[in-house]
Amino acid sequence: MLRVMLAAALLLLSIGGASATDFVKDPCPGYVTVSYWGWGKSPRLLEKGYCDHMGYWIPGYISNDFYWNQRVDHFVTRALWQSEGQIELTAAQKGIDIQTAGFADGVAVPWYIPAREFASVWLKRPESDWEQMPFLALDCPRQEHQYHHVMIMDSGIELGYRTAEAWGLIEAAMNGQGYGLYGVEVCIGNLNKCAEEPVDLGSWYEQNARFKVGSGIYSFIEIWDIHPDPNS
Repeated sequence: MLRVMLAAALLLLSIGGASATDFVKDPCPGYVTVSYWGWGKSPRLLEKGYCDHMGYWIPGYISNDFYWNQRVDHFVTRALWQSEGQIELTAAQKGIDIQTAGFADGVAVPWYIPAREFASVWLKRPESDWEQMPFLALDCPRQEHQYHHVMIMDSGIELGYRTAEAWGLIEAAMNGQGYGLYGVEVCIGNLNKCAEEPVDLGSWYEQNARFKVGSGIYSFIEIWDIHPDPNS
């Protein structure tokens, strides 16, 4: 039931019907909750764990070094999409015309550096070839949202609405055939560097993510031992 409710909430978001904060009210009483729009206070308040806007527990705050400097550029993940017009708005704010620049569409990726540098992103749907044109990295999650996107939403790529519609994902979601497309292969940067088998993004994240608590840095397993889900 929770999965169905989550899918319905996300679909409404993608078509501009509601804010994510409309779906979960006070998801973790007694604990910090980070809204859909982000966290505007000291990140130190997130180091002991917090809840996202959907009520899921996040055991700690991703370290600065991991957020800014660590990434994998060839992976398999679930593709979701942004609301209609959002990726175009982001491009316009950055002074970019996506089509004139020679890209199929804009996308959001998990990592800050490719988004800052407007990297090329190649996509391959399951049982298909690479898309004929690259996509343009325009956006990425905030530091406090990265875990939510990669681990909770199980997603490392957000398509523009136009691409999601062309791929049939909007219609599939509205017909109850699932939200998002699993098994999408992503190559950030030069496609020639992605000849080897891609890694599973969620598995890579579990092995490599690092969390900051005070002066200490902890692995994925360690942070869950230190800050287990208070609601479980």
